[in-house]
Amino acid sequence: MSTRSTALALWAIAAAAPIVRGQSMPAPPPLLQLEVGDSIGLPLPDAKVESFALMQGAAFLEWVPIDPANLSPGVYLLRFSYPGYRTATFSVPLRKGSRVSLRVRLGAEPDTTRGTRTIEAAPIRAIGLLLEGRATTDIVRSRRVLERAAIERANASSVGELLRGTKETGLVVKPGAGRDYRITAPASGGAYGCTVPVMINGDPRWLFPFDEMNRRYSADEVEAAEFLPRSVARVYARHPEEGDCGLLLLWVRPR
Repeated sequence: MSTRSTALALWAIAAAAPIVRGQSMPAPPPLLQLEVGDSIGLPLPDAKVESFALMQGAAFLEWVPIDPANLSPGVYLLRFSYPGYRTATFSVPLRKGSRVSLRVRLGAEPDTTRGTRTIEAAPIRAIGLLLEGRATTDIVRSRRVLERAAIERANASSVGELLRGTKETGLVVKPGAGRDYRITAPASGGAYGCTVPVMINGDPRWLFPFDEMNRRYSADEVEAAEFLPRSVARVYARHPEEGDCGLLLLWVRPR
């Protein structure tokens, strides 16, 4: 009887095994829910998505094609492109226990036959929401981005010189002694005079005063510069008060 009972028990376990495997926990939803379309909202499902990242074994950051659904928590500089459309570049903060819903709109490719000397930080053509429980934060609102092509046209030697010659940043840039610059943004009362910190490569541990950053990096090393207002900067900063004056987010690599 003991042998028969043991055999029946083993048979029951073997029979139940496929059912247990079929009831395994589903994969968690992606941290980034992404839709890329044209200027009127028609989807571009084959749009290319790249991240400015460090490949295994590489010494420097570079643009790497990615699957947005596989991104882990962190801050990513992403580039969205499609043949015949203007490329969009900006960063996205992803957190564990939350998700970002992002709709990117690619405009028509610019006319390169007419040269322009104006260097202007471009608005982000997207709708981006950080969803944490019942709380919703707009992570795109009033942000501006200076992409690599515009940085190259500026032909500036320092980041301070680059920002001084760039329009629509929302910052006031005044030269000081030597290579020093004073970078300010509107304070809570509306008057300019709030000193803006600089974050490097989306890492809140790399938060510097502007002058220190300006001595560390040249304009030629900047891949993109993002200008974040207070409401968005607090999402990126390690402590809320670090974003009270907004944030200058630089993505750099040695050249």
